[in-house]
Amino acid sequence: MGPDKSWEEYPKPEDFQVIEKNLNYICIASGLPAEQYGVHMENKPFLSYGELNQIEEVCQKLFNRLYGIMKARRRLPIVLGKRGIL
Repeated sequence: MGPDKSWEEYPKPEDFQVIEKNLNYICIASGLPAEQYGVHMENKPFLSYGELNQIEEVCQKLFNRLYGIMKARRRLPIVLGKRGIL
């Protein structure tokens, strides 16, 4: 598992707020709707499994959209070699 960590090495609530904000910026730029996230405070339980699942689902939607764009083939709307018949 690795050595134990001290309190300074654990992620802070502000780190997750920055991640969520950046995810929203990327989603808006790629055409996906923005998500609503909660505000995280110091010295309070700040991340539940539901919130982690929400972040993971947004990342999966973003990946699927960008991967689909990359794999999409551009096609001509006509058939070449057919004279006057579509």
